[in-house]
Amino acid sequence: PAYPLLLAFPLLHLHKYSFLCMSGELAKRTSFLLQASSQTAKDHDELSQQLATAGFASAAKGATRVFAPVRRFFCPTCKRHVDSQGGLTRRRIRKGRLVVTCMGCGRLRRFGLRGEGGVPSRVRLCDVLEQERVAKADRDAKEAERIAAASKAAKGQEEEGDVVAEVDVDIDT
Repeated sequence: PAYPLLLAFPLLHLHKYSFLCMSGELAKRTSFLLQASSQTAKDHDELSQQLATAGFASAAKGATRVFAPVRRFFCPTCKRHVDSQGGLTRRRIRKGRLVVTCMGCGRLRRFGLRGEGGVPSRVRLCDVLEQERVAKADRDAKEAERIAAASKAAKGQEEEGDVVAEVDVDIDT
């Protein structure tokens, strides 16, 4: 029998003569939609959510799964992009696990922070904490720059305002 041209991995649990695979166009569309969702997440949350829903729907239509590293950036319930930099998640470390809470729907996701053989991986734990610390420092630095620029602009307006405010007034008594 003639086999169809495979452009993606088939689902292996199917019979050997029946192939369900994602076509090239469908794979491109899924990839484009999920990337667009990630790019628009900070500015347009609802648009990002709609793009992610469409991306996962096109992947389901092609009977394939989205890779786990990509899937982890989206909430499985509401399809919001959950990035550690944004305010859409709350991240905590509890009992050797990273617990990520979606602030949109309240869904909890737990990721293990253990290395091989059940030994806690302090490197991974330290990496997570360091990333959070660096992200907080970046946010604080940007906020300080914004406040400094605003105060400088206000100070410049006050100096100009003093010069403009001088008016000669003749008072007849």
